[in-house]
Amino acid sequence: PCQSTANTVCYSYFPGSEVCPGGTTHCSSTGGGGGGGGSDPVDCSPGPWSSWGACSATCGGGTQVRTRQVWEPSSFGGAACSLAESRDCNTADCSGGGGGPTPVDCVMSPWSAWSACSVDC
Repeated sequence: PCQSTANTVCYSYFPGSEVCPGGTTHCSSTGGGGGGGGSDPVDCSPGPWSSWGACSATCGGGTQVRTRQVWEPSSFGGAACSLAESRDCNTADCSGGGGGPTPVDCVMSPWSAWSACSVDC
């Protein structure tokens, strides 16, 4: 990594090119060395979140999950990325107004094509 003038950590995505994450701003390498012999921590850079997945239950409480990928892993002790997140969904009670289960409509697949006629004219 290198440091831009705004202290943004940048990474080399293409040979000979330093590109800052999330944009096209170029920065130049600060060169090697420095007095400490170590490098500053670089936090993980994650990609965007996926859409929320389907709920695991139709009533009574379920869970939805979404994920994301790592664009640039952490290094030198930087913070790791959170790659999965969950939330509650369909938390309504499963009992209907009369104490029975809540009705759930049937979901059918599309009709298939007609078969050949069984009688020749």
